[in-house]
Amino acid sequence: MNYPDPGESPQPYQPYVVPQAAVPSKPRPGRTGVWVGIGLLIAAVVVPIVLVVTLIVPAFGGDRDEFSADGARHSLSLPAGEKYALFVPSSGDGFLHDVPSCVVAATGGRPITVRRPSGEVSLNGWRVFGTFDTGSGKVDVTCTARSSDTTLRVGKYPEIGKAVGGIFGAIGAAGVLGVAGIVLIIVTVVRRSRR
Repeated sequence: MNYPDPGESPQPYQPYVVPQAAVPSKPRPGRTGVWVGIGLLIAAVVVPIVLVVTLIVPAFGGDRDEFSADGARHSLSLPAGEKYALFVPSSGDGFLHDVPSCVVAATGGRPITVRRPSGEVSLNGWRVFGTFDTGSGKVDVTCTARSSDTTLRVGKYPEIGKAVGGIFGAIGAAGVLGVAGIVLIIVTVVRRSRR
């Protein structure tokens, strides 16, 4: 083996090694993810409320004109081109014992067809017994019943499909936004704790 002679001096030239600077560590992730997650959680509450107010409540049409089935003509001003319904109070046994007979006409006297609903539609103790299209919006309604003190209502026909869609949309929006917010907060907190 070749060993250096102890009397020899070390090599005159030693390669210069540049000292390496400390590599800066990656900065900790910011809190932006937490704030965005909180925003998503707030949206998970607000968006369903907005959907309920804008889709579900109008689907059941809150405004109703009330009158008696006394055989007198009742002139109504309704929104044009809408589907409206004639309502009678529901009896306790679920049957309509005294279904009024109603004639709906446009202001000029042109009759408007009153159709029986295809199924049973009840809303807040009132049952739909006929539907009609409002046409221009100015209609005359004349109804008779066995009892002249029978109270009737005319109101917007409940849009069940729109209401069901609004309910599922509200539930879906709350679920998606809520889960996304929680996941984002957890990921951000875990990443911050590792740095």
